[in-house]
Amino acid sequence: VRQTMNLAVDNPILNNPFDEPLSYWLYEEGQPKVVEGIRRRAGYYFKSRNVPKEQLTMFTEEQFVELELVNTLRTRVGEWRKGGYRGATSITRRLLEHWNNPARERKLFFCQREAVETIIWLAEISARDKRGVQIPLDEPRDAASIAKGYKPLKRYGCKMATGSGKTVAMAMLAAWSILNCAASPGDNRFSDAILVVCPNLTVKERLQVLLPSHKKNYYDAFNLVPQDLRADLGKSKFLITNWHAFAPEDDSRKRSVVQRGDESDAAFADRVLTRYLGSKQNILVLNDEAHHAYRPAPVVETETEMKLAREERATYKAEAEEATIWVSGLDRIHAARRINCCVDMSATPFYIGGTGYPEGKPLPWLVSDFGLVDAIESGIVKIPRVPVDDNTGQPIPKYFKLWDAINDALPPAERGGARKKPKPEAVLREAEGALQQLAGEWKRTFETFERDQYPVPPALIVVCDNTDLAQVFYEFISGEKNGGERTAHGTGKVFPELLQNSERFAPTMRIDSKLLAEAESVTGETREDAAQALRHQVNTVGKTEWEGEGDPPGKDVRCVVSVAMLTEGWDAQNVTQILGVRAFDSQLLCEQVIGRGLRRMNYDDFTEPEYVDVYGIPFEVIPVKKKPVGAHEPPKESTLVKALPEREEKFRIEFPRVEGFVFDVREKIKADVSRIPPLYVEPRQDPTETIVRPQVGYQSGTPTALGPGAVVRQTRQEFYESVRQQEIEFAMAQRITSA
Repeated sequence: VRQTMNLAVDNPILNNPFDEPLSYWLYEEGQPKVVEGIRRRAGYYFKSRNVPKEQLTMFTEEQFVELELVNTLRTRVGEWRKGGYRGATSITRRLLEHWNNPARERKLFFCQREAVETIIWLAEISARDKRGVQIPLDEPRDAASIAKGYKPLKRYGCKMATGSGKTVAMAMLAAWSILNCAASPGDNRFSDAILVVCPNLTVKERLQVLLPSHKKNYYDAFNLVPQDLRADLGKSKFLITNWHAFAPEDDSRKRSVVQRGDESDAAFADRVLTRYLGSKQNILVLNDEAHHAYRPAPVVETETEMKLAREERATYKAEAEEATIWVSGLDRIHAARRINCCVDMSATPFYIGGTGYPEGKPLPWLVSDFGLVDAIESGIVKIPRVPVDDNTGQPIPKYFKLWDAINDALPPAERGGARKKPKPEAVLREAEGALQQLAGEWKRTFETFERDQYPVPPALIVVCDNTDLAQVFYEFISGEKNGGERTAHGTGKVFPELLQNSERFAPTMRIDSKLLAEAESVTGETREDAAQALRHQVNTVGKTEWEGEGDPPGKDVRCVVSVAMLTEGWDAQNVTQILGVRAFDSQLLCEQVIGRGLRRMNYDDFTEPEYVDVYGIPFEVIPVKKKPVGAHEPPKESTLVKALPEREEKFRIEFPRVEGFVFDVREKIKADVSRIPPLYVEPRQDPTETIVRPQVGYQSGTPTALGPGAVVRQTRQEFYESVRQQEIEFAMAQRITSA
């Protein structure tokens, strides 16, 4: 093991994505070091509620908790790998050798292979070698399930960072189970009936590539199956559904001749499964975004939770209902058909707030861990870049914890309370500087995309706290209200030539959370057309191809204003800037929101880092990076257009130079400027310069300016250059006369 210190590293990527990561960034007393020759131990940071507030420092706010089960399994699976996969079936060995072949044209990430190897080891080997391996079962807890005698579910959780290829890993597991079942039909460890459960229609549509018959199936696209075994995949049965299909049916209130009442487990399984899986038993379940599938604990509302706003309490209730329906459906299928095991795939397999469990605690059956920090150090995803300093003189940069800064700046009349939100117009006023500065970075990126002739523009995401706030930001950027009506202001206020909507072109869109939720849950011909159109537009942001006719409806979208966070499964690759204008009470929420912007655009060269600028989302425990100072675009080549000297006299056309217009003033406006309170423009109130430095590896607490990479200064110069002085003078006069 060798530790080296380097404060001038431009690229935090340390590992090859196709090999086991054996280097990582480590902070000791705030100083970054590279640890080489050993892998980072699996674990998570957890904010203890037992530490007195006055004792909290940047080193005690977050406590590292090791995932002992994951680390034990890493060692055992690693030994099994080095030993040539001894004890595996012949089909399994063929698949593993095929996936690990260094001569593959399209190599598989190490994290994909390790997650799949861990599940295979648990299914085929662990029964003979259980030293130190004890995975808790998912036991029914509610009285009704216990009374019905439901047996516990065997669940294996795999943590894979957003963008690291969870769907490919699911296809690998499906192929392993199906091909082994075809070779040994009597072996109940394997199944050729695959049930895939996901949270919404967006994910459901994306997962269709798991079907062997799909024209873009992953088995062929990623060469996951040897050619002589490919035909056996056709012997399988698949059902890909969202959890809404598990909602129970009760016809006791129907005015029909026959009233059956509550469904039996057998009737439930027949209704949900038979059309696609027939009467198959021993089902393999793949839960995607499985952090939604848990058994809610009895919730005793704390004083803090009782003070939550109605919208937040409704969110917690909806999450608990989704989790209950999802897991209860699996219980009933297990009782009627038997589930071999559930493989839970998630980038954030942790309990969220309101579940009755400690927020940020991982699901207990987690067996494999490849998180965001590992993915960044392996070059698999984009690198988030966050503020670490500015010229306000404050210890925490304003745009790092933007929501806190906004609430601190608001007067009591505009500030929100326990059950009251701050006034949206006041929030916009305080966040305008951050929006202008980040939009300036987006504009520079946009010019780069145009110069390099990218087929899609970069995307700026604004994540708001509630629907009213989202509407105010949407009007400010797009210059229009819902339905296309022009705002009172007339035009957008941030780069209107690029982001303002018109009758012919709408580069800025807003996601209505209620409408989108309806689109994600309703199936069949009764689906509301407007919601469907919105969902298609959202899902095709940054796409050049889609299943419909013509260009994808979201191809040219440049800015997305959303409420809360964009739906899971949203996999746009062109997100380059994210602004968070809401409270972020946990690192889990931070990671879920930033996950919408982590997918790379280039998957050919993983040594070349890609970035996403993030304001207002206070990461504390993930690596961040910034481009070096002076990384501005080279001046564009210009062409001088002028008249030919020999033709200038004969064809010259002269136009009068208009210096201004004089209007007939019918009413005089008087203003005593001396009585108007002075306006002070100073960095202590709102930074005019934000300083960014890389923070690589796990950190907690206040962002530090120490770290690899050079200092970067981001300003509002791009925005200032887009505003004419007359606009400023007019706005000042307007405020004076309307006061």
